[in-house]
Amino acid sequence: MNITVQAEQLGSERVDITLSADRFAYLVRLSTGKESTRFSDNFFDLEPGESRTISLTDQESSIRADDVSVDTYVSQDCTVHRQSQ
Repeated sequence: MNITVQAEQLGSERVDITLSADRFAYLVRLSTGKESTRFSDNFFDLEPGESRTISLTDQESSIRADDVSVDTYVSQDCTVHRQSQ
């Protein structure tokens, strides 16, 4: 399975991440390693060809697109492709 990730930096406290998958992706998870990061959605399924945009905010520290990692419940079968905007 391939997941495409597009990130848009919206200031120092917000990043929008748009994800799409070529096959069904079960329990897609985003993380930053920071407890203060808030996600508009997380732990969700993606249908083939569907795209979903998730907003990440962090009021306590700056957040960058490079801080975000993406994986799935079956991550050994998943390849993440990052694209810049």
